[in-house]
Amino acid sequence: MKKLIVDRIEVGVAVCENEDGGYEHISVEKLPEGVKEGDCIVEKDGVMTADETETAQRRERMRSLMMRAMRKNKE
Repeated sequence: MKKLIVDRIEVGVAVCENEDGGYEHISVEKLPEGVKEGDCIVEKDGVMTADETETAQRRERMRSLMMRAMRKNKE
């Protein structure tokens, strides 16, 4: 099983960060419908699926970090 994060979507290609911090270019036709930048996807046995739980957890962590940074800047 391979985990990827969609970094950006260019013309017909999604640039995804892999677990090693490297990048892979994947045809958008291979991605699950509705996937957007920042979403987590899992590839298992050649099939890609959206990992909605991981995506939500990552977004919450990022929101929390942003809030903490904004509070720190106000001090």
